[in-house]
Amino acid sequence: MGVIISSDLKWNKHIEVVCSKASKSIGILCKVRHLLPQKLTKTLYHTLVEPYLSYCCLVWAGMEKTGVLDRVHKLQKKYCRIITFSCFTAHSSPLFKSLEIMSIYLIYKIQLAIYMFKQMNNMLPGVNPFNFSKLSHDHDTRHRSELRIDRCRTKMRQSTVQFQGPKLWNSLPQNILNLSTLNSFKKKVKDYLVNSRC
Repeated sequence: MGVIISSDLKWNKHIEVVCSKASKSIGILCKVRHLLPQKLTKTLYHTLVEPYLSYCCLVWAGMEKTGVLDRVHKLQKKYCRIITFSCFTAHSSPLFKSLEIMSIYLIYKIQLAIYMFKQMNNMLPGVNPFNFSKLSHDHDTRHRSELRIDRCRTKMRQSTVQFQGPKLWNSLPQNILNLSTLNSFKKKVKDYLVNSRC
């Protein structure tokens, strides 16, 4: 399926393979960036690199910064600097924003939001392993319609879809949660998360 699972259930090996595949295009972009306009160089990045980062990202990535996932992010920074002819010490956040390239953490958030939308609207096929339920109390509070987030003691448990999914869903504005079609939700949630990122 293209996802490498190690015996200790960690994603280090898979991330290593993703970085290896994604970094093979660095030489291509370095050579063609002098010949092509920036728009086409960026298209090459979206074609040659981003598919490796977004494939099954919901399984192996996360929204919390970790040492192993930071390798992917550093590789993305390198691409941003190559595309824009920036110095290797240039600050990367403005480059991500100007190029409209999403970091690995943002790709994960968008995929998680889409998964939650499908879950909440019964669009997922087969048996679903997660059962997200709304807060159940009689008080008329602003959190009444939110999903219940289970208590987690460990960092590993807090990085799961079962914990992060409801947390992200509760943070989205009501006008996005009320959307009825998947396409409109994808567009609106992407715009919202891109514009609200740090």
